[in-house]
Amino acid sequence: MFRFLLRFLKNYFFRHRPTIKEMIRYGIVGGFAAGIDFFFYVYLVFSSEYWKEHFLLAHTVSFLTANIFAFTFHKFWTFRGRKDPLAKQYSRYLIVTVGVFLLSDFLLYLFSDVLGVDLVVTKLVLVIIASGVSYVVNKFWTFNKRWYLDSLKNEIKTL
Repeated sequence: MFRFLLRFLKNYFFRHRPTIKEMIRYGIVGGFAAGIDFFFYVYLVFSSEYWKEHFLLAHTVSFLTANIFAFTFHKFWTFRGRKDPLAKQYSRYLIVTVGVFLLSDFLLYLFSDVLGVDLVVTKLVLVIIASGVSYVVNKFWTFNKRWYLDSLKNEIKTL
């Protein structure tokens, strides 16, 4: 298993340089999107009692705002996904976004309302988790970057 992990990392980081650029771009766009999501959420929650009481609605607004920004930049800059039609990619992106959103919404409710964890701390952790899950699913499904999956299958066969 350790040998497989080393081989995977070696192939991923040294043989596929476009992937490294893509990860850096994803980090930049994701960082801006996470910042938009986080700071807009904090602004809403602390701007009025309405948003503080309806923090899940504030979560929805901040999450969707950040994801409109992220889709645009991921499509045209990060993944350069110009092969598939826009409607197909956006519908896939929306499915991923809604899935990650529902998971993070449930976890936000669980940690803040049920377990009593601070709203801001919970949101910060969820932004990090959501970013990682979204990258993997969007790369290989939404923007159709399956070439790396084929090389990974070949690596597994050589073990």
